[in-house]
Amino acid sequence: PFESVILWANKGLELTKLSPLLAGAFFRSSPEVIPVVRANYIARWADLGSGLFDGTWRSSNLAVTFFDVSPKIIRHFPPWELERLCALIGSVASRSHDTAMDCLTTGSKVFTEMTTEREPFVTLLHSLADENWSQIKGCMKIAGNLPESMDTNTKSHLFRRCVR
Repeated sequence: PFESVILWANKGLELTKLSPLLAGAFFRSSPEVIPVVRANYIARWADLGSGLFDGTWRSSNLAVTFFDVSPKIIRHFPPWELERLCALIGSVASRSHDTAMDCLTTGSKVFTEMTTEREPFVTLLHSLADENWSQIKGCMKIAGNLPESMDTNTKSHLFRRCVR
């Protein structure tokens, strides 16, 4: 509906005021994101990306990367899981923007290959972010290299055991 287009344009305008780079990434990704999300979630998606921006060039790169990888990951994440992922990225970014960037870029491949094991894996990453954030990059690489023959229940169980 027309109201959704107005909302989308207004969010883009807000992002432009915050950072033209963020707005550019938002508008570039929009044609691939809009068809796969509900109209009322577009504003939340914009807010998740802008929430990663704190005014520094590193956070700008992180937020732009979020918008850039969104077309890949948003198809696989229900809204609440995408919000958890952004909370994770924000938490990691408060310690290391490089690690947060790795989490987003590696995650755009790893997360899209997951199904039911994605939720316990994100829980594991949250646990690492709280206790040992520097291990997240290695954990992402390991998860990306788990054998395809390993079923999702086994992976989920493995990730849940690691949190304990």
